[in-house]
Amino acid sequence: MISVVGAIGALIGAYIGWLNWQMAVGRIQATILKKQEAGQTVPLWLVKHENHLRGILLVALMGGIALIGYWAGAAL
Repeated sequence: MISVVGAIGALIGAYIGWLNWQMAVGRIQATILKKQEAGQTVPLWLVKHENHLRGILLVALMGGIALIGYWAGAAL
């Protein structure tokens, strides 16, 4: 049975996960840009798989924190 409070916790957790995802993606982009502007080499795997990394982070952060939010809400 789905807990209403747990579902609310999951929604809040998904929002927090989305905010964390935005910060993580911004940090990755800033690191790439900073290295390119400084003339340093950016790891090829990072440039090549940046979109995959974004997707993995999105699923891990939004899904994981939403799951924790559901569990915390359902425990109330």
